Amino acid sequence: LVQTGEIVDEETLTAFVRAEFADALIYVELPLFRLAHSAVRERRFEELRTLDQLSRALRPTRELRASASAIGRQTYLLFERITRSSDREHQHLVRACEFLEHFQAPVVLAVLAALIRIPLAPALSAYAQMLLAGFVAPGIKLLRFGPGQVQTILFSFGGDIPQWVEYSLTVQMEEIGTTAPRWDIASAHH
Repeated sequence: LVQTGEIVDEETLTAFVRAEFADALIYVELPLFRLAHSAVRERRFEELRTLDQLSRALRPTRELRASASAIGRQTYLLFERITRSSDREHQHLVRACEFLEHFQAPVVLAVLAALIRIPLAPALSAYAQMLLAGFVAPGIKLLRFGPGQVQTILFSFGGDIPQWVEYSLTVQMEEIGTTAPRWDIASAHH
């Protein structure tokens, strides 16, 4: 989007986040995370397979699918090593992830949050903040923002995250998905 001139400054970045990025959070990322978190907490591990497949299917380009899987796999491998000292958590982690074929990031991160007993609401808020920071931070290089400018943008969305989380709680499995042609086309060109 920066290459095509659609995001050129703080104003256009903020507008994009409020429109298309927020929709992706509300209708895709947060519901996938929520459903995976619940499946683990209730030991319905087999549901993770469907969520993992759905997460992959909702990513329109090969690069986005590969990126979400790479992040998920790296995170799983890191925590698989970390939890070896705790037999119970290690067994649950390995058991839950047996159902994952693609290791999509929202599913893996939800599995970890549930296994280490992070309640759903703060876990969703933390995941939303992590995704937002990951989206805005490249502005340092791409838009020549300073670190303070990036933090100011992130701070400006602090009040939005609880609303996005709340809206996402109403999205059911069959409603997961969004359309963002501008973002999808830009991603395909990139």
